Amino acid sequence: MKKIFVLLIFVHVITALTSQLLNLCGGTKKLSGGPIIEQGTHFCDLLRYFGGEVDLKTVSSVGVSACTPLAQLSEIPLGVEEGIQCEDRINRVVSANFKFVSGAIGSLQHGLLMKGDKYFTEFELWTDGALIKLIDPYSQHCRVKIHDSVNPVQIFRFADDPYLEEDAVFLEAVRSMDHPSKILSSYADAVETHKLSYKIQQSLLTTPKEVECQCH
Repeated sequence: MKKIFVLLIFVHVITALTSQLLNLCGGTKKLSGGPIIEQGTHFCDLLRYFGGEVDLKTVSSVGVSACTPLAQLSEIPLGVEEGIQCEDRINRVVSANFKFVSGAIGSLQHGLLMKGDKYFTEFELWTDGALIKLIDPYSQHCRVKIHDSVNPVQIFRFADDPYLEEDAVFLEAVRSMDHPSKILSSYADAVETHKLSYKIQQSLLTTPKEVECQCH
């Protein structure tokens, strides 16, 4: 198999500001750290898997705060942010950029902009001679699309349920005690991923406030 040299990785995660999400992370940055730590961490894991370790000193993040006029979305579930101070509400959009130790570039974009329970995720690799996209990995429409310099566009589809597959592998590893071959990420490795998601969130906290609170 030809070795892939990754130069840039884009990640796009667009979910909905639903009561389910807010119940999951408390709807407050104080309790959960925000959606990058709650949700985006899975994609930070993939970023490290394909791009290698991130130089944490290069992490830079900006966001659209819930306090800004732009963040007053047309549909916010009734009561989900009631009692939460504006400055502690979840950012509507987060954009983080950084460099890997290899010298490659990483970019993670996360938004809470969809309606109802809709979401869309995409993971994009720019490599020497090819563009590779992993599209909607959490759905039954999961697919990989490859654009290279020679062949027509190639599309590979995967109809398995990722949640069911993950649980099945974990339970089988516990049952058989065959942990090393079935579970690909150790707790130590998970800590490294958490360092990246935490650094992205901490970088947001150092961003100057844009305007006075416009929450309603």
